[in-house]
Order: sequence, then structure tokens, then C-alpha cells
Amino acid sequence: MSMHTIFMREHNRLAIQIASLNPDLDGETIFHETRKIVGAELQHITFYYWLPKVLGKKQFDKLIGPYKGYQPLIDASISNAFATAAFRFGHTLVNPILYRLDEKLAPIMQGHIPLRDAFFAPEVLLSTGSIDPYLRGLFATPMKKPISNELLNDELTENLFNRAHEVSLDLAAINIQRGRDHALPGYIEFRRWCNLSAVENWDDLKNIMPNEVIYKLKDLYGHPGNIDLFAGGIAEERLDEALVGPTFSCIIAEQFRRIRDGDRFWYEKEDVFNEAQRKEIKKASLARIICDNADNITTIQVSTTYYANLS
Repeated sequence: MSMHTIFMREHNRLAIQIASLNPDLDGETIFHETRKIVGAELQHITFYYWLPKVLGKKQFDKLIGPYKGYQPLIDASISNAFATAAFRFGHTLVNPILYRLDEKLAPIMQGHIPLRDAFFAPEVLLSTGSIDPYLRGLFATPMKKPISNELLNDELTENLFNRAHEVSLDLAAINIQRGRDHALPGYIEFRRWCNLSAVENWDDLKNIMPNEVIYKLKDLYGHPGNIDLFAGGIAEERLDEALVGPTFSCIIAEQFRRIRDGDRFWYEKEDVFNEAQRKEIKKASLARIICDNADNITTIQVSTTYYANLS
């Protein structure tokens, strides 16, 4: 909710500036021009600040690379494997605690919140009177590290949405079932599609996943051909400097490359913005947007995707 609020405020901040510079524009035009700019900022931040951290710089350069212009024959629609499995890798990075920090990056008087108590609970945000404690908690604490004996934290697998349901849900189980509902091919089929090493038996996974994970998958699935894409993808060892393994790296990179190259309104396309406008958009960073729109945040690391000890 805090990130949604930040970008809503960024929209309003830019709209006020556009209206001030162009008093003859009507509200509808101001809205759409502002929306276009905020969309471009999101594109720039996502592709050139965040995505290289997900894939690793080497994989980003190899699989996506620099923008070479709009390609009208590319289908920019979202693939089933991306939406239903690969892009849900982020669930492995979610902390079980919602950290709330003051200006000195110490816990606020009301303390932190277990994740289970944050879902469907807008009053929790209102109780602090500001989004700043939540934003500081996001950029001043490290993400959860995926480990082989807990790929998703217990708040997501044992206590999900317990405020809204009589029985808590399990996010990992939901993700796996969703893949089955969508009739996704199995994990090893996507390894084949990505031109990765073949998996014919359990020994073939020894350099791909931790041994203890392989034993669990063998016990659950019987044969590697039965492994669901989500389960296999999050179980892989991460590539160097990446947050995902090779299979999800392949699916995510292929999707984002099509999103960019097949978008006739992509911000780097020559006729979407002029050169001066593109130059300004490329100055955008999440750190700057937070500083411009938070209530009272004056210190933040330049790259918010890296943990930095600011205390």
C-alpha cells in the first residue's frame, strides 16, 4: 500500500506541475499526459534498476540487452508461464515481519507487525499516521533470503489471509494449484524450452538444486517429470548475483524483452517522447520518487534495490 501511495502522489505532483506550466490544458489532458510520464518512469526503473538485480547483470545483458527500437511483429502479451509461475518468485523474498522504522531507523513505538496481521488491514497503515515507517522498513532492512528448508516463510504458507478466511491459506499451494488449473507443462519441459540441461532422472538435478530439496521433491513427486513449474523454479540454485535460477531467469527475461520490444508506446521509442523528455525520464529513480513524495524521508540509498546500513 505504501508503494501504491508513493506513485499516486508522484502522479499528483507531476499533474500540478503540468497544470502550472500549461494553464490552458483541461483536466483530461493533464491526467493522460501525467499518466504517460509516470508509466515511463515505471518502465525505466523496472527495466534498468530492478530487473538487472533479479536476473543478474550478466544475464540481463545476455538475454535482454539494450533497446534497439520497436519491433511490430513481436507479441508483447503476457505468457501463462510468466504470470502463473515464474513471476511469483518474489514470494520467496517476502519477510515474515512488516518492519516499521522511525527517522533514526529504529522501530517505531507501536513496533513491527507480523505479516499475517497486515493483509486486509488498512487501519494498520492509518495507525501510524504516515507511510514513512513502512517505506523505511522496505529500503532499510534486507529482503528474506530464500533457503532450502524455507523457500516461503510461514506467514505465507501457514497464516495467509487469516483475517479474511476462517481457515488460513497456503500461498505456495495456491501457486502450484494455479499452474495445474492453467494446464502448465511441468518444470523439466520448461528447462527443455529454455535450452537448459536435460533432466531425465533425479541425479540430473544434483548441480541444479540443493540435495535436501531434491530428496523432498523425489518423495513428493516420484519422478522429475511430475515436478510443477513453480515448485521446480523456486527450488533451483540462484545464478550469480541473481534472485532466480536459470529456468525462471529464462522465462522472466523472455517476457520482459517482449514487453519492451513489442510495445509501440515504450518510452525509449523515438516518437513517444522527444530527446529532452527522455533525458529527464532517465533521471528517474525509486529513491528520488520516494524522497519527492514521502512525508518526511530525507536520507535514502541511491539504489533502493540494495540493502544499505543508513543508521
